[in-house]
Amino acid sequence: ASAYVHKDAAFEELKLALDAVTKDRYYISPTVMKPVISGYLQLTPANGAMASYNKLTTREKEVFHLLAVGRRRKEIAETLRISPKTVDRHRTNLLEKLNLCQEAEIAEFAKLIG
Repeated sequence: ASAYVHKDAAFEELKLALDAVTKDRYYISPTVMKPVISGYLQLTPANGAMASYNKLTTREKEVFHLLAVGRRRKEIAETLRISPKTVDRHRTNLLEKLNLCQEAEIAEFAKLIG
């Protein structure tokens, strides 16, 4: 849906919603905006992020934290005394478990979990 208009909304608000949709924008009635945003904020950051993070192994968490602070695979391998290929495997596993597409998202994810 591109727009949500409360059933008690005035015709003027309906016109605003239609105008927004025709301009390829979204519209949500102000009367429902706050509950929708509050619900979204409760669902997003820590709840799902922490649950996903807790599925990582101890070694994956170590690799995660080193990646989050910008360490390169060779540095991580030396720090953890594992091969760069093993770092790559852990990186692939943690991206999958955290439902991330690329390494750049790791730092943002780290901010969510604190």
